[in-house]
Amino acid sequence: MRSIIFRTAAGLLAIAGVFFLVMSEDAPREMWGFSGLMGAYAILGNRIG
Repeated sequence: MRSIIFRTAAGLLAIAGVFFLVMSEDAPREMWGFSGLMGAYAILGNRIG
């Protein structure tokens, strides 16, 4: 189960990195919203797993 959590975290970090590179020229508001969604997804994933 621990490996699944680490794998999910690595995937979320990769998505966040790509998203940050794409949206780096825009206002950081989108990045905050996206990181909030990722945090909620991680919490739900840990709760389900």
